[in-house]
Amino acid sequence: MMTPFSRSFRSFLALCLGAFVLWGSASAHASQVRLDLTLSHPILQHGKQHRVYLKVGLHGFKMKPTKRAPVNLAIVLDRSGSMSGEKLRKAKDAARMLVGMLQPNDIFSLITYHTNVEVLVPATKATDKASILRKINSIRPGGFTALFGGVSKGIAEVRKFLNKSRINRVILLSDGLANVGPSSPNALGRLGEASAKQHIAITTVGLGLGYNEDLMTQLARRSDGNHGFAKNAADLNRIFRAELGDLFSVVAQEVAVKIDCMPGIRPVRILDRPAEIRGRHVRLQLNQLYSRQEKYFLLEVEVPAQTSLLARNVCTVRLSYANMQTKQTDKLSAASRVKFTPSATIMRSSLNRKVMVEVIEAIGNENNRLAVSLRDKGKIQKARRLLLKTARYLNEMARRYNSTRLRKYGRTNKDDAKSLTGSQWRYRRKRMRKQQYKIQNQTSY
Repeated sequence: MMTPFSRSFRSFLALCLGAFVLWGSASAHASQVRLDLTLSHPILQHGKQHRVYLKVGLHGFKMKPTKRAPVNLAIVLDRSGSMSGEKLRKAKDAARMLVGMLQPNDIFSLITYHTNVEVLVPATKATDKASILRKINSIRPGGFTALFGGVSKGIAEVRKFLNKSRINRVILLSDGLANVGPSSPNALGRLGEASAKQHIAITTVGLGLGYNEDLMTQLARRSDGNHGFAKNAADLNRIFRAELGDLFSVVAQEVAVKIDCMPGIRPVRILDRPAEIRGRHVRLQLNQLYSRQEKYFLLEVEVPAQTSLLARNVCTVRLSYANMQTKQTDKLSAASRVKFTPSATIMRSSLNRKVMVEVIEAIGNENNRLAVSLRDKGKIQKARRLLLKTARYLNEMARRYNSTRLRKYGRTNKDDAKSLTGSQWRYRRKRMRKQQYKIQNQTSY
Protein backbone atom coordinates (compact mmCIF):
# COMPACT_ATOMS: atom_id res chain seq x y z
CA MET A 1 0.00 0.00 0.00
CA MET A 2 1.34 3.43 -0.90
CA THR A 3 1.68 5.71 2.11
CA PRO A 4 1.10 9.49 1.97
CA PHE A 5 4.88 9.95 2.30
CA SER A 6 5.68 7.63 -0.62
CA ARG A 7 3.04 9.33 -2.77
CA SER A 8 4.49 12.76 -2.04
CA PHE A 9 8.02 11.49 -2.59
CA ARG A 10 7.12 10.08 -6.00
CA SER A 11 5.30 13.27 -6.96
CA PHE A 12 8.30 15.35 -5.92
CA LEU A 13 10.71 13.13 -7.86
CA ALA A 14 8.55 13.15 -10.99
CA LEU A 15 8.30 16.94 -10.83
CA CYS A 16 12.07 17.31 -10.50
CA LEU A 17 12.87 14.87 -13.28
CA GLY A 18 10.22 16.35 -15.54
CA ALA A 19 11.64 19.81 -15.06
CA PHE A 20 15.11 18.51 -15.84
CA VAL A 21 14.07 16.83 -19.07
CA LEU A 22 12.43 20.01 -20.32
CA TRP A 23 15.57 21.97 -19.48
CA GLY A 24 18.10 19.41 -20.70
CA SER A 25 16.95 18.72 -24.26
CA ALA A 26 17.18 21.03 -27.26
CA SER A 27 14.15 20.83 -29.51
CA ALA A 28 14.83 19.57 -33.02
CA HIS A 29 12.97 19.51 -36.31
CA ALA A 30 12.60 16.34 -38.39
CA SER A 31 15.77 17.15 -40.31
CA GLN A 32 17.83 18.40 -37.41
CA VAL A 33 20.21 16.72 -34.98
CA ARG A 34 18.79 16.30 -31.48
CA LEU A 35 20.93 17.49 -28.59
CA ASP A 36 20.20 15.79 -25.25
CA LEU A 37 21.83 16.56 -21.91
CA THR A 38 21.42 14.03 -19.11
CA LEU A 39 23.00 14.05 -15.67
CA SER A 40 23.85 10.80 -13.91
CA HIS A 41 22.39 12.38 -10.73
CA PRO A 42 19.87 15.16 -11.51
CA ILE A 43 19.10 15.56 -7.78
CA LEU A 44 21.95 15.94 -5.28
CA GLN A 45 22.03 15.96 -1.50
CA HIS A 46 22.74 19.52 -0.38
CA GLY A 47 25.58 20.32 1.99
CA LYS A 48 27.98 17.92 0.25
CA GLN A 49 30.39 18.16 -2.65
CA HIS A 50 29.58 15.77 -5.49
CA ARG A 51 31.13 14.45 -8.67
CA VAL A 52 28.56 13.61 -11.30
CA TYR A 53 28.55 12.83 -15.01
CA LEU A 54 26.95 14.87 -17.76
CA LYS A 55 26.08 12.94 -20.90
CA VAL A 56 26.00 15.08 -24.05
CA GLY A 57 24.07 13.02 -26.59
CA LEU A 58 23.91 13.83 -30.32
CA HIS A 59 21.21 11.95 -32.25
CA GLY A 60 21.35 11.83 -36.02
CA PHE A 61 17.94 12.42 -37.60
CA LYS A 62 16.25 9.99 -39.98
CA MET A 63 17.59 10.68 -43.45
CA LYS A 64 15.41 10.62 -46.53
CA PRO A 65 16.92 7.76 -48.60
CA THR A 66 16.53 9.66 -51.86
CA LYS A 67 18.43 12.64 -50.47
CA ARG A 68 21.75 11.14 -49.41
CA ALA A 69 24.67 13.49 -49.87
CA PRO A 70 27.08 12.67 -52.72
CA VAL A 71 30.37 11.14 -51.63
CA ASN A 72 33.93 12.09 -52.49
CA LEU A 73 35.71 8.81 -51.86
CA ALA A 74 39.25 7.55 -52.30
CA ILE A 75 40.11 3.86 -51.90
CA VAL A 76 43.74 3.30 -50.88
CA LEU A 77 44.61 -0.34 -51.45
CA ASP A 78 47.70 -2.19 -50.29
CA ARG A 79 49.00 -4.35 -53.14
CA SER A 80 52.34 -5.32 -51.60
CA GLY A 81 53.60 -8.89 -51.96
CA SER A 82 51.90 -10.03 -48.75
CA MET A 83 48.50 -9.30 -50.33
CA SER A 84 48.89 -12.00 -52.99
CA GLY A 85 46.29 -14.74 -53.38
CA GLU A 86 42.91 -14.65 -51.64
CA LYS A 87 43.60 -11.37 -49.80
CA LEU A 88 43.91 -9.35 -52.98
CA ARG A 89 41.06 -11.25 -54.69
CA LYS A 90 38.68 -10.46 -51.82
CA ALA A 91 39.91 -6.86 -51.61
CA LYS A 92 39.17 -6.39 -55.32
CA ASP A 93 35.74 -8.01 -54.83
CA ALA A 94 34.97 -5.52 -52.04
CA ALA A 95 36.16 -2.60 -54.18
CA ARG A 96 33.98 -3.74 -57.09
CA MET A 97 30.96 -4.04 -54.78
CA LEU A 98 31.56 -0.51 -53.55
CA VAL A 99 31.81 0.90 -57.07
CA GLY A 100 28.55 -0.83 -57.96
CA MET A 101 26.76 1.14 -55.23
CA LEU A 102 28.02 4.56 -56.29
CA GLN A 103 25.78 7.08 -58.05
CA PRO A 104 26.80 9.16 -61.09
CA ASN A 105 27.25 12.29 -58.97
CA ASP A 106 29.67 10.57 -56.57
CA ILE A 107 33.41 11.21 -56.90
CA PHE A 108 35.70 8.19 -56.84
CA SER A 109 39.45 7.66 -56.90
CA LEU A 110 41.59 4.55 -56.53
CA ILE A 111 45.14 4.53 -55.22
CA THR A 112 47.34 1.46 -54.88
CA TYR A 113 50.65 1.24 -53.13
CA HIS A 114 53.51 -1.20 -52.74
CA THR A 115 57.08 0.11 -52.87
CA ASN A 116 55.68 3.03 -54.88
CA VAL A 117 52.31 4.78 -54.96
CA GLU A 118 50.15 4.77 -58.07
CA VAL A 119 46.90 6.62 -58.81
CA LEU A 120 44.98 4.07 -60.89
CA VAL A 121 41.78 6.14 -61.04
CA PRO A 122 42.21 9.91 -60.54
CA ALA A 123 39.32 11.60 -58.74
CA THR A 124 36.39 11.66 -61.14
CA LYS A 125 32.62 11.25 -61.22
CA ALA A 126 31.52 7.62 -61.10
CA THR A 127 29.87 7.67 -64.51
CA ASP A 128 32.15 5.25 -66.38
CA LYS A 129 32.03 2.31 -63.99
CA ALA A 130 33.25 -0.16 -66.62
CA SER A 131 36.53 1.73 -66.88
CA ILE A 132 36.91 1.81 -63.09
CA LEU A 133 36.25 -1.94 -62.85
CA ARG A 134 38.89 -2.64 -65.48
CA LYS A 135 41.40 -0.70 -63.37
CA ILE A 136 40.46 -2.74 -60.30
CA ASN A 137 40.80 -5.98 -62.25
CA SER A 138 44.30 -4.98 -63.37
CA ILE A 139 45.75 -4.75 -59.84
CA ARG A 140 48.63 -7.19 -59.21
CA PRO A 141 50.62 -7.77 -55.98
CA GLY A 142 54.33 -7.12 -55.40
CA GLY A 143 56.83 -5.01 -53.46
CA PHE A 144 56.90 -3.43 -49.99
CA THR A 145 54.40 -1.23 -48.10
CA ALA A 146 54.49 2.56 -48.65
CA LEU A 147 51.42 3.11 -46.46
CA PHE A 148 52.08 6.75 -45.53
CA GLY A 149 52.55 7.69 -49.19
CA GLY A 150 49.39 5.83 -50.20
CA VAL A 151 47.22 7.61 -47.61
CA SER A 152 48.78 10.99 -48.44
CA LYS A 153 47.94 10.48 -52.11
CA GLY A 154 44.39 9.42 -51.21
CA ILE A 155 43.90 12.64 -49.24
CA ALA A 156 45.29 14.63 -52.19
CA GLU A 157 42.76 13.02 -54.57
CA VAL A 158 39.85 13.79 -52.24
CA ARG A 159 41.08 17.39 -51.94
CA LYS A 160 40.62 17.90 -55.68
CA PHE A 161 36.83 17.91 -55.22
CA LEU A 162 36.70 18.89 -51.55
CA ASN A 163 33.28 20.36 -50.88
CA LYS A 164 31.11 20.80 -47.81
CA SER A 165 28.14 19.38 -49.70
CA ARG A 166 29.94 16.04 -50.15
CA ILE A 167 30.97 13.30 -47.74
CA ASN A 168 34.75 13.37 -47.99
CA ARG A 169 36.45 10.10 -47.03
CA VAL A 170 39.47 7.89 -47.55
CA ILE A 171 39.21 4.12 -46.99
CA LEU A 172 42.56 2.43 -46.37
CA LEU A 173 43.03 -1.33 -46.59
CA SER A 174 46.33 -2.92 -45.53
CA ASP A 175 47.56 -6.29 -44.30
CA GLY A 176 51.12 -5.35 -43.37
CA LEU A 177 53.52 -3.04 -41.58
CA ALA A 178 54.42 0.30 -43.14
CA ASN A 179 58.04 -0.21 -44.22
CA VAL A 180 58.54 2.53 -46.83
CA GLY A 181 58.41 6.14 -45.60
CA PRO A 182 57.10 7.28 -42.18
CA SER A 183 55.90 4.26 -40.23
CA SER A 184 55.21 5.18 -36.59
CA PRO A 185 51.69 5.45 -35.09
CA ASN A 186 52.45 9.07 -34.15
CA ALA A 187 53.44 9.98 -37.70
CA LEU A 188 50.29 8.42 -39.13
CA GLY A 189 48.25 9.96 -36.32
CA ARG A 190 49.51 13.41 -37.29
CA LEU A 191 48.53 12.69 -40.88
CA GLY A 192 45.03 11.79 -39.65
CA GLU A 193 44.87 15.00 -37.64
CA ALA A 194 45.83 17.07 -40.68
CA SER A 195 43.16 15.25 -42.68
CA ALA A 196 40.52 16.00 -40.04
CA LYS A 197 41.29 19.73 -40.27
CA GLN A 198 40.26 19.50 -43.93
CA HIS A 199 37.11 17.57 -42.86
CA ILE A 200 38.30 14.35 -44.50
CA ALA A 201 37.70 11.23 -42.42
CA ILE A 202 39.95 8.19 -42.87
CA THR A 203 38.58 4.70 -42.29
CA THR A 204 41.22 2.02 -41.79
CA VAL A 205 40.74 -1.70 -42.36
CA GLY A 206 43.41 -4.09 -41.10
CA LEU A 207 43.50 -7.51 -42.73
CA GLY A 208 45.04 -10.58 -41.07
CA LEU A 209 47.55 -10.52 -38.22
CA GLY A 210 50.45 -8.68 -39.85
CA TYR A 211 49.33 -5.03 -39.74
CA ASN A 212 50.09 -2.46 -37.01
CA GLU A 213 46.82 -1.94 -35.14
CA ASP A 214 48.18 1.05 -33.18
CA LEU A 215 49.05 2.83 -36.41
CA MET A 216 45.68 2.03 -37.99
CA THR A 217 43.60 3.09 -34.98
CA GLN A 218 45.59 6.32 -34.52
CA LEU A 219 45.04 7.24 -38.16
CA ALA A 220 41.31 6.54 -37.91
CA ARG A 221 40.77 8.14 -34.50
CA ARG A 222 42.52 11.40 -35.22
CA SER A 223 40.52 11.87 -38.42
CA ASP A 224 37.27 10.58 -36.82
CA GLY A 225 36.91 7.69 -39.24
CA ASN A 226 36.02 4.06 -38.55
CA HIS A 227 38.34 1.13 -37.91
CA GLY A 228 37.73 -2.45 -38.99
CA PHE A 229 39.60 -5.67 -38.25
CA ALA A 230 39.22 -8.42 -40.83
CA LYS A 231 40.68 -11.60 -39.35
CA ASN A 232 40.62 -13.12 -42.83
CA ALA A 233 39.85 -12.04 -46.37
CA ALA A 234 36.28 -13.36 -46.16
CA ASP A 235 35.50 -10.58 -43.62
CA LEU A 236 36.20 -7.79 -46.09
CA ASN A 237 32.81 -7.74 -47.81
CA ARG A 238 31.03 -7.49 -44.44
CA ILE A 239 33.24 -4.61 -43.29
CA PHE A 240 32.95 -2.71 -46.58
CA ARG A 241 29.15 -3.06 -46.49
CA ALA A 242 29.05 -1.71 -42.94
CA GLU A 243 31.33 1.16 -43.93
CA LEU A 244 29.11 2.04 -46.89
CA GLY A 245 26.10 1.96 -44.56
CA ASP A 246 27.74 4.74 -42.56
CA LEU A 247 29.14 6.59 -45.55
CA PHE A 248 25.74 6.79 -47.26
CA SER A 249 23.90 7.88 -44.10
CA VAL A 250 25.90 10.94 -43.00
CA VAL A 251 23.47 13.67 -41.92
CA ALA A 252 25.91 16.11 -40.30
CA GLN A 253 29.52 17.18 -40.81
CA GLU A 254 31.89 19.60 -39.07
CA VAL A 255 30.24 18.88 -35.73
CA ALA A 256 31.51 21.20 -32.97
CA VAL A 257 30.47 20.92 -29.32
CA LYS A 258 31.22 23.62 -26.74
CA ILE A 259 30.48 22.97 -23.07
CA ASP A 260 30.59 25.94 -20.72
CA CYS A 261 30.37 25.08 -17.04
CA MET A 262 28.83 27.62 -14.70
CA PRO A 263 31.02 29.48 -12.16
CA GLY A 264 31.81 27.12 -9.30
CA ILE A 265 31.30 24.00 -11.43
CA ARG A 266 34.60 22.33 -12.35
CA PRO A 267 34.97 20.11 -15.40
CA VAL A 268 37.22 17.21 -14.34
CA ARG A 269 37.63 15.13 -17.49
CA ILE A 270 35.93 13.69 -20.55
CA LEU A 271 35.79 9.92 -20.13
CA ASP A 272 37.52 7.74 -22.74
CA ARG A 273 37.85 10.49 -25.36
CA PRO A 274 40.32 13.26 -26.13
CA ALA A 275 39.03 16.76 -25.41
CA GLU A 276 40.29 20.28 -24.84
CA ILE A 277 39.55 21.55 -21.33
CA ARG A 278 40.49 25.12 -20.45
CA GLY A 279 39.23 26.38 -17.14
CA ARG A 280 35.44 25.97 -17.17
CA HIS A 281 35.27 25.40 -20.92
CA VAL A 282 35.38 22.12 -22.87
CA ARG A 283 35.70 21.76 -26.64
CA LEU A 284 35.06 18.62 -28.71
CA GLN A 285 34.69 17.86 -32.39
CA LEU A 286 33.31 15.13 -34.63
CA ASN A 287 33.90 14.91 -38.35
CA GLN A 288 30.56 13.27 -39.11
CA LEU A 289 27.31 12.07 -37.56
CA TYR A 290 25.14 9.33 -39.04
CA SER A 291 21.40 8.91 -39.52
CA ARG A 292 19.57 7.38 -36.53
CA GLN A 293 22.84 6.86 -34.63
CA GLU A 294 23.87 8.40 -31.34
CA LYS A 295 27.30 9.77 -30.49
CA TYR A 296 27.88 10.96 -26.97
CA PHE A 297 30.42 12.44 -24.59
CA LEU A 298 30.62 11.83 -20.86
CA LEU A 299 31.88 14.79 -18.85
CA GLU A 300 32.74 14.34 -15.18
CA VAL A 301 32.03 17.54 -13.25
CA GLU A 302 32.52 18.58 -9.65
CA VAL A 303 29.58 20.34 -8.00
CA PRO A 304 30.45 22.22 -4.79
CA ALA A 305 28.52 21.80 -1.55
CA GLN A 306 25.25 23.71 -1.68
CA THR A 307 23.72 25.24 1.44
CA SER A 308 20.29 25.94 -0.05
CA LEU A 309 17.77 23.76 -1.86
CA LEU A 310 17.59 26.08 -4.86
CA ALA A 311 18.34 24.49 -8.23
CA ARG A 312 21.44 25.64 -10.03
CA ASN A 313 22.66 25.47 -13.60
CA VAL A 314 25.53 23.08 -14.29
CA CYS A 315 26.53 23.62 -17.92
CA THR A 316 25.40 25.17 -21.16
CA VAL A 317 26.13 23.21 -24.33
CA ARG A 318 26.27 24.72 -27.80
CA LEU A 319 26.27 22.59 -30.93
CA SER A 320 26.95 23.60 -34.52
CA TYR A 321 27.17 21.40 -37.61
CA ALA A 322 26.73 21.36 -41.37
CA ASN A 323 23.33 19.79 -42.14
CA MET A 324 23.78 17.51 -45.15
CA GLN A 325 20.03 17.44 -45.95
CA THR A 326 19.19 21.14 -45.76
CA LYS A 327 22.68 22.38 -46.78
CA GLN A 328 22.53 24.84 -43.89
CA THR A 329 24.65 25.34 -40.77
CA ASP A 330 22.51 24.46 -37.76
CA LYS A 331 23.14 25.77 -34.27
CA LEU A 332 21.51 24.37 -31.14
CA SER A 333 21.98 24.96 -27.45
CA ALA A 334 20.73 23.37 -24.25
CA ALA A 335 21.41 23.70 -20.55
CA SER A 336 21.54 21.23 -17.71
CA ARG A 337 20.68 22.00 -14.12
CA VAL A 338 20.65 20.10 -10.91
CA LYS A 339 18.21 20.20 -7.99
CA PHE A 340 19.05 19.66 -4.35
CA THR A 341 17.40 17.70 -1.56
CA PRO A 342 18.13 17.01 2.10
CA SER A 343 17.40 13.31 1.46
CA ALA A 344 20.14 10.85 0.41
CA THR A 345 17.33 8.45 -0.54
CA ILE A 346 15.86 10.91 -3.04
CA MET A 347 19.32 11.51 -4.51
CA ARG A 348 19.92 7.77 -4.97
CA SER A 349 16.48 7.28 -6.49
CA SER A 350 17.09 9.99 -9.09
CA LEU A 351 20.18 8.20 -10.49
CA ASN A 352 20.04 7.62 -14.24
CA ARG A 353 20.98 3.97 -14.71
CA LYS A 354 21.52 4.20 -18.47
CA VAL A 355 24.08 6.98 -18.08
CA MET A 356 25.85 5.09 -15.30
CA VAL A 357 26.13 1.97 -17.47
CA GLU A 358 27.77 4.08 -20.19
CA VAL A 359 30.09 5.66 -17.63
CA ILE A 360 31.14 2.26 -16.25
CA GLU A 361 31.72 0.88 -19.74
CA ALA A 362 33.95 3.89 -20.54
CA ILE A 363 35.97 3.38 -17.35
CA GLY A 364 36.33 -0.31 -18.20
CA ASN A 365 37.55 0.65 -21.67
CA GLU A 366 40.19 2.98 -20.23
CA ASN A 367 41.42 0.11 -18.01
CA ASN A 368 41.46 -2.28 -20.96
CA ARG A 369 43.66 0.14 -22.92
CA LEU A 370 46.01 0.51 -19.95
CA ALA A 371 46.29 -3.28 -19.72
CA VAL A 372 47.50 -3.44 -23.34
CA SER A 373 50.10 -0.78 -22.54
CA LEU A 374 51.31 -2.79 -19.53
CA ARG A 375 51.50 -5.95 -21.63
CA ASP A 376 53.53 -4.10 -24.28
CA LYS A 377 56.07 -3.15 -21.58
CA GLY A 378 56.44 -6.79 -20.59
CA LYS A 379 54.41 -6.38 -17.38
CA ILE A 380 52.22 -9.36 -18.12
CA GLN A 381 51.14 -10.14 -14.56
CA LYS A 382 50.19 -6.50 -13.90
CA ALA A 383 48.18 -6.46 -17.13
CA ARG A 384 46.43 -9.69 -16.17
CA ARG A 385 45.60 -8.43 -12.67
CA LEU A 386 44.18 -5.19 -14.10
CA LEU A 387 41.99 -7.07 -16.59
CA LEU A 388 40.67 -9.43 -13.90
CA LYS A 389 40.05 -6.50 -11.54
CA THR A 390 38.19 -4.72 -14.34
CA ALA A 391 36.16 -7.88 -15.04
CA ARG A 392 35.13 -8.08 -11.37
CA TYR A 393 34.20 -4.39 -11.36
CA LEU A 394 32.12 -4.73 -14.53
CA ASN A 395 30.35 -7.83 -13.20
CA GLU A 396 29.57 -6.14 -9.89
CA MET A 397 28.14 -3.10 -11.70
CA ALA A 398 26.24 -5.42 -14.06
CA ARG A 399 24.46 -6.91 -11.05
CA ARG A 400 23.81 -3.50 -9.52
CA TYR A 401 22.32 -2.06 -12.70
CA ASN A 402 20.98 -5.30 -14.19
CA SER A 403 23.04 -4.70 -17.33
CA THR A 404 23.65 -7.41 -19.93
CA ARG A 405 25.99 -5.00 -21.69
CA LEU A 406 28.33 -4.72 -18.68
CA ARG A 407 28.10 -8.44 -17.98
CA LYS A 408 29.23 -9.21 -21.52
CA TYR A 409 32.10 -6.74 -21.29
CA GLY A 410 33.13 -8.31 -17.99
CA ARG A 411 33.41 -11.70 -19.70
CA THR A 412 35.46 -10.12 -22.49
CA ASN A 413 37.98 -8.69 -20.00
CA LYS A 414 38.24 -12.07 -18.28
CA ASP A 415 38.92 -13.75 -21.63
CA ASP A 416 41.49 -11.06 -22.47
CA ALA A 417 43.33 -11.86 -19.22
CA LYS A 418 43.77 -15.48 -20.36
CA SER A 419 45.25 -14.57 -23.73
CA LEU A 420 48.25 -12.35 -22.95
CA THR A 421 50.93 -14.87 -23.93
CA GLY A 422 51.74 -17.36 -26.66
CA SER A 423 50.33 -17.52 -30.15
CA GLN A 424 46.96 -16.10 -29.03
CA TRP A 425 48.37 -12.67 -28.20
CA ARG A 426 48.76 -11.26 -31.74
CA TYR A 427 45.13 -11.97 -32.53
CA ARG A 428 43.87 -10.94 -29.09
CA ARG A 429 45.71 -7.60 -29.19
CA LYS A 430 44.10 -6.66 -32.49
CA ARG A 431 40.71 -7.75 -31.21
CA MET A 432 41.18 -5.66 -28.05
CA ARG A 433 42.21 -2.59 -30.03
CA LYS A 434 39.16 -2.99 -32.29
CA GLN A 435 36.83 -3.35 -29.28
CA GLN A 436 38.40 -0.36 -27.56
CA TYR A 437 37.93 1.73 -30.69
CA LYS A 438 34.31 0.71 -31.07
CA ILE A 439 33.44 1.60 -27.47
CA GLN A 440 35.41 4.84 -27.45
CA ASN A 441 33.98 6.15 -30.72
CA GLN A 442 30.57 4.43 -30.59
CA THR A 443 31.02 3.06 -34.10
CA SER A 444 28.38 0.90 -35.77
CA TYR A 445 30.70 -2.01 -36.51
